[in-house]
Amino acid sequence: MILAGLIIFSFGTYLYISARFGAGPRDGLMVVPARKTGQLVRTVNEGAAFVFGWLLGGSVGIGTVIMLLLIGVFAQSVFKLCRFDVKVVRHVYLDRQMVARILTKSKSQNGGNDRHGL
Repeated sequence: MILAGLIIFSFGTYLYISARFGAGPRDGLMVVPARKTGQLVRTVNEGAAFVFGWLLGGSVGIGTVIMLLLIGVFAQSVFKLCRFDVKVVRHVYLDRQMVARILTKSKSQNGGNDRHGL
């Protein structure tokens, strides 16, 4: 079950990062250092989350350790299988997209003349 979960989790990570929906906090910490170093950093990030969670009183079991040790390997394998290079990811930011759409809509309604200084 854990191995199936790792596969599903890794493909899910690939799908939302490649779709430019934005990376979550730990995935963001995977994407940025990977651009700089090209090394597998997911395991280090998961290890930090593991240590902090354990220090805060979280439970640790064999599944936790397996996930910690293998999530980076599985994610990297899925990225390679799908020929996805995390270094070229350019995320779309919701706030920037909304402003751009508002400005585009405003210009089209005013015939390109923006009377409000937008």
